[in-house]
Amino acid sequence: LWEAVVPPSGGPPPHLHRREEEGFYVLEGEITFTVDGARHVAGPGTFANMPKGVPHAFRNETDRPARMLI
Repeated sequence: LWEAVVPPSGGPPPHLHRREEEGFYVLEGEITFTVDGARHVAGPGTFANMPKGVPHAFRNETDRPARMLI
């Protein structure tokens, strides 16, 4: 578990994990998650889980940094 500060326009390209799931907890700001092609906008207090084998990505589409636990 670590805290990530995601700058405006920051985030990885779509990818997947074959051996593990990946979880995110948004602390501040707004993160847009794309999971298997579907977009979900998440604010503070949102937990998002990415199942293994499912393509996913996240991006800060705002003009302010966001913080989350990964």
